[in-house]
Amino acid sequence: MTIYEWLAVIAGLVIIFGTALSVIKTLVVPRRAWSLVPRLVDVVTTWVFMAVAKRMRSYDLVDRFLGFLGPVVLILTLVAWLSLLVIGFALILLPTTDSLGQALAQSGSSTFTLGISARQPGVTTTIDIIASATGLIVIALTIAYLPALYAVIRRRETLCKQLQVRVGSPPWGPEVLLSHHRLGADEVLPSLYADWDRWACEVADGHSKYPVLNQFRLPRSRHNWVLSLTAMMDAAALDVSVRDDAPAEAQLFLRSGIECVEELATSLRLDADTAGPALLSEGDFDGAVALLVEGGYPQTATSAESWPAFHDWRLRYGPRLHDIADTVVAPPAPWTGDRPFLRK
Repeated sequence: MTIYEWLAVIAGLVIIFGTALSVIKTLVVPRRAWSLVPRLVDVVTTWVFMAVAKRMRSYDLVDRFLGFLGPVVLILTLVAWLSLLVIGFALILLPTTDSLGQALAQSGSSTFTLGISARQPGVTTTIDIIASATGLIVIALTIAYLPALYAVIRRRETLCKQLQVRVGSPPWGPEVLLSHHRLGADEVLPSLYADWDRWACEVADGHSKYPVLNQFRLPRSRHNWVLSLTAMMDAAALDVSVRDDAPAEAQLFLRSGIECVEELATSLRLDADTAGPALLSEGDFDGAVALLVEGGYPQTATSAESWPAFHDWRLRYGPRLHDIADTVVAPPAPWTGDRPFLRK
């Protein structure tokens, strides 16, 4: 073989090894593992979708359009892996074929297990078998990956749907407390906080492992899981601030929620140094407390007394949730701040 053919074989081996490592990191390793191919596909596809979405006139149209973003990222990631395998095996086969086109045809035929390209006996047959097995494994792993991914999505959306039924859409922190109090269901709040405590841990774990989950949206327009998380954290922070006998589950949920928010920000590659203020004024807080007083919600502290505690909690999650909501283009909602994408 010539020096160029040797270089082609080495390049092919590097591409195949790198692609296999990317597949293993993404689909097999049960922890967060950075991989170039999925990240590049995610960044480019998201940029294209956002560029198109910014030209749309209504948020409902934007929301429907972005509903395709997550599935498209998954499909293009599989296409990218298979394409790289075809190129890698073609480079390895190049010394035994007459041209790059013939090498690509034979590699593609083997990778996709079509068997439509003629094979030569000997080493090329071995390469064809390896290519076929590799392509089959990648496709099988992707198929097995989808049920696990959608199971995480279903678990994520169940509590969000429950919250929307009880509170309305978009959900709002003070309304979470008021709606339960109006129904005489104050005793339900501890179990609700406990459910969202588990939810926060599951979402933090799932989204850190599968960042593409951030791009999947709720089935109906103007419903969004980020808004549900914001509302529940605001409700818990408000509850522990205005009354001394607030359930311990509220503070436990806030701690899990803050950790979840940080994990989400990391999975979305948001810069911690760019987080803004709490995005909520004392006047907004006073108005919410006044609604609680009017609705008869039990409290042991005045608005002025409870504001410092609430503000301290809000500073720990509010700015990051605002950035996350802006990044995933969540719909407008109370206490979520002004977001650049919604200025239309």
